[in-house]
Amino acid sequence: MPNKYSISGESPKSAIFWDFHFSLFILPNVENGDLTMTRRFKWTAAFNISFLTIGIDQISKIWAVNTFKGEPPIIFLNDFFRFQYAENRGAFLGMGSQLPEAVRVGVMIFLVAIMLGALIKYTWFNEKMNKAGLLGGSFIIAGGFSNWIERVLNSGSVVDFMNMGVGSLRTGIFNIADMAIMLGMALFLLAAFQDEKANKENLSDGEKTDI
Repeated sequence: MPNKYSISGESPKSAIFWDFHFSLFILPNVENGDLTMTRRFKWTAAFNISFLTIGIDQISKIWAVNTFKGEPPIIFLNDFFRFQYAENRGAFLGMGSQLPEAVRVGVMIFLVAIMLGALIKYTWFNEKMNKAGLLGGSFIIAGGFSNWIERVLNSGSVVDFMNMGVGSLRTGIFNIADMAIMLGMALFLLAAFQDEKANKENLSDGEKTDI
């Protein structure tokens, strides 16, 4: 059955491209009337998000090392935003950096690898996962994997270089991978809301049918 969003005469690669980009703006599956997705969309979305997130994060970290390492913070917008170089030996936003070395390495490398593997199985191989959940999980996987790669290659450290806040109320120093993880968490919340809404609608339709 032809894709209703496809362009006539397009090549298979072009069809995959358009299927992915149109589907980003149409979270429910219009043809099936639910929140599931085609297998082609799933793997195209997972690949695109992972490739772009990891690529942008790694390039930005190389740029940060070459630009900000050893330099004072660069301040913008009356100190609301800073470029501030740091090497983070902890987890997300520096959590766990004070753990003993053996425990820290075990958690940040081995435990994180296991968690990423579990998240891949839950997100990419879950036939019931809706599109917001797929996108959210893919951003978390990509951000987590990009930081994990750097820890393995950089003696357990990750380059962070951005900071936001007002006065003494500030975020931790973060990077692009951390931003992807936060976006993924927000999309996961959206996915949970969509699932709950769909379940309520299905329950309501079932009650009407019984009547």
